[in-house]
Amino acid sequence: MKIIKKAASLAVSAAMLMQFTALAPIPAVSAAATETVIDGLTYVYVPDSPSKNECTIQLIYDDANKEVTKHDTIAIPEKIGNYTVTALGVDDKFIVKSTNKDSVHVETIKLPNTIKEIHQNAMIDDAVPLLKTLYVNIDNLDSVDQFAFGYLSAISEIYVYDKIDKAYYPTSEDLDKFRELVSIEGIQFQEMEDMLDCFMISKEEYTKNPKINGKLEFINAVSSTTYERKIGYMYAEEAVKKYDLKASNLSTVQKWDKISNIIKSNKRYSFLYPYTEDLKKASKCEILASTAMSVIGFHSGVCGGIAHSFEIMCRATFGNDIVDKDKDVLCVSVPGHALNAVRPEHRNDNSGYYLIDNTDNIFMQGYGKAVGEYAEIMDGYILGLNATDRDTIESNHDIKIEKAPNMFYEGVSYLYLRDETKGALHIELRDTNDKKNKFIDVDSYPVTSPTFYLEQLPHTKCGEGQPSGAPMNFFIEPNIYYELCISNSKGEAVFKADGENKFKLGNVEYVCTVKTIDYNTETPYGTFAPHTAYKNYFEVVIKQLTEDSKPDGYTTTTTVHKSTTTTTTTTTTTKATTTTTAKPTTTTTKKPTTTTTAKPTTTTTKKPTTTTTAKPTTTTTKKPTTTTTAKPTTTTIKPVTTTTAKKETPNLILPTGKEIEFTGTLQELINVGKASGGTLQYKIGEDGTWSEKIPTASEVGDYTVYYRVVGNEKYYGADTNADIAGRKNYAFPYCYDCQRDPAHPSKGDTCRAYQLKEPLIGDRVFDTKVKSDWTLEYVCAYKDFKEKSTYLEGLVERTREADSLSSSDDISIYELKDSGKHNSYGVVIAVSEGESELLYFGDTIRYGGGYILSKDALTENQTFKIDKDLKEINVETVKLSGKVNSKIFKNADVVYGDANCDGSVNMADAVLIMQSIANPSKYGVSGTDKAHITAQGQKNGDVSGNGDGITNKDALAIQKYKLALISKLPE
Repeated sequence: MKIIKKAASLAVSAAMLMQFTALAPIPAVSAAATETVIDGLTYVYVPDSPSKNECTIQLIYDDANKEVTKHDTIAIPEKIGNYTVTALGVDDKFIVKSTNKDSVHVETIKLPNTIKEIHQNAMIDDAVPLLKTLYVNIDNLDSVDQFAFGYLSAISEIYVYDKIDKAYYPTSEDLDKFRELVSIEGIQFQEMEDMLDCFMISKEEYTKNPKINGKLEFINAVSSTTYERKIGYMYAEEAVKKYDLKASNLSTVQKWDKISNIIKSNKRYSFLYPYTEDLKKASKCEILASTAMSVIGFHSGVCGGIAHSFEIMCRATFGNDIVDKDKDVLCVSVPGHALNAVRPEHRNDNSGYYLIDNTDNIFMQGYGKAVGEYAEIMDGYILGLNATDRDTIESNHDIKIEKAPNMFYEGVSYLYLRDETKGALHIELRDTNDKKNKFIDVDSYPVTSPTFYLEQLPHTKCGEGQPSGAPMNFFIEPNIYYELCISNSKGEAVFKADGENKFKLGNVEYVCTVKTIDYNTETPYGTFAPHTAYKNYFEVVIKQLTEDSKPDGYTTTTTVHKSTTTTTTTTTTTKATTTTTAKPTTTTTKKPTTTTTAKPTTTTTKKPTTTTTAKPTTTTTKKPTTTTTAKPTTTTIKPVTTTTAKKETPNLILPTGKEIEFTGTLQELINVGKASGGTLQYKIGEDGTWSEKIPTASEVGDYTVYYRVVGNEKYYGADTNADIAGRKNYAFPYCYDCQRDPAHPSKGDTCRAYQLKEPLIGDRVFDTKVKSDWTLEYVCAYKDFKEKSTYLEGLVERTREADSLSSSDDISIYELKDSGKHNSYGVVIAVSEGESELLYFGDTIRYGGGYILSKDALTENQTFKIDKDLKEINVETVKLSGKVNSKIFKNADVVYGDANCDGSVNMADAVLIMQSIANPSKYGVSGTDKAHITAQGQKNGDVSGNGDGITNKDALAIQKYKLALISKLPE
């Protein structure tokens, strides 16, 4: 077997710890440079550079020290005077300096669409350590130096120009948008002559679009940023979902099996290059090769990226705590190489690790001499989703590798796969009794020589007589009965037996030979050393017996253009004010630690309807009769009309019942409601007495609490009209500003809330708390709203467009309040099942801040199903009287691990815990599903860090208990 280990390999730790000399070059202004002031910033530029009528930005500053201390955003204009801005940086100097000591930091740089070249160190992290957001037109770039942003920039969001929509879009939270605007997945490459494992953009692609070189170089330059890790995590989440890695019936080791197989079958150890005819000038994308984004997304990378991919796939599968807190999955560095260390059983010290090397095809190895030779003590570290170099350095620590039986962890076997056919095949190895449980799931493509797509790089194809390096090596669970499924567009074949299995796909004949072979046995394909505690491995060879006139080939998947709400940046050119050229001062700063979050965006899609409020009634006296005297004279009395004073209908936050544990003392039975007018009264049971006091009880039992709004001279009430209804208001303890997908969901949709932050209280101003007394109170229809603002107008207009309304007049306006204090005016877009979450757009930022209000505290990437959308919310009313059910219960004895309270501890308990965390509106304590977790179930399930509430660690602890990795619960 070929063991790939190259001196050129870039270890993850090397990438993180690499130090550069002269990281903060001295800014110097050349004699040809000219200065001009635009919007309070001085631009030092070189006219007629790099070409006539173009200019290069050499330095930007706003104070006497040639630094930027008064601007957090720099929007570079497209033109300075008569010159078009096309290049950034000269002589390897930075163009902006903004240090930590200043009260205002440069956090955003908006590059004009005209930029073609970004030179070395132009926006190096030492000079702009807090640069978080970048706007760029990638499709216009000709060249980008790989160290344009330094080696570990804090950039976490990149807004990319969409030439179709003529707008900028964020690309770190929407994988479809990243694929459309940034990715190189649809680009063809070609092998580089006499350069092993090196692939260059094909000549055809470059001829068709020379700008593709600039795109690849830009991706490489930002590959050491937080942005790259966010992209890698999106690819990891996609893979976890595709291969069902969160399945509760899989053990931890089985999940590691599958993650290793996925990584190995979807990548080729390789470096990528922009196109060039002169190979001596070829520029290796070395930073990119050490990223999960490249390995998982682009199917190409080296050991550093492969190790990072395994870590980030584990994060997406098990949760971040397994890496960040438990440290059960780590990256490991050895000279010139990177791999992973894992431990199947958590320990509180730094011992108990086994090695997984997905570059060298080693799984669960202990220390000592085997396929690879490793020491007992190794250097482990965490790369992290939002890591900086300081974070990575500080995470480094010694770990102890186990000396496993026969040098390998027990229970992991090995499969060797060769596909010698000519067309594309889909090959699966799956559990006979559970076909969804696939340990191998690969597409085997022929290479479209001389050019190919990156997705074709994970070769399973190899012709007869080819060396053993081409096939794939996989890890499988040996104690499972398997079946092989081989298919293409012409048919499918499934078989389970060893030996020769002949089959047809369409009219083409094939044979698949399955053998069990002892390690260290000479075969036509080579001799293989043991990779497991088992003595043998499986050999699977697929051959084609007859010709196929139309073999399947690889077809590219075109990314469909996805139009979403634009995030535009307007670049204006102010009349330049020329000043005297002066040399900037020399300043050097150390590289800081920065953790960043991306800006929220707002997207719109669906259609609301109008709301009609009930008109108050008018009461008139009856018309009097005519009285006639004995005389024939008639006297007529004029009728008197009495009009009752116009009243308003109150709006109402409904009270909700409680389930509370018996204490022997009086306890409040409800979460109180709130009326916008009149007085709320309550009573317990039909025979109770109405009172404004909150109803209480102390005895175990079920209680029915009735409520009503009592009116007055200004407001109607249920005391005089039981059928009267007002607009529904809402109350929640938690409020988050966040991204939403989709932003305007309709009934039945599943909405994802992610990148949760504190609520916005102004333009880019966030609150300091999440939990509070948050209320949403109906104001009026938009046509009647008197406090219109530019932001609200933009929000309502975009809502009208998204929902295809002819007018925005009847869109309902709500006021968001924090403990009675105004936060924003806006629109309620959707409500989840059980009203556990609500989506609201407010006027706190341009086009509206997107909020999720929730009954429970949320973590990242929560999903919930929409029960009511804008159409229903816009016409929704509630009666001013009703009833709620409450309960006081006696706590049962805690049965640790029994989260579903069925009397036993099994994997279903772990599943329920994860469901209650991921989808609280359905499976939380107040969830809509009949199998939702109960308060008692939460107590039973709190088995890891007992007392800290339900977390993913509790589900993991139950799994470990069932696998006998721990002996009791709580752990």
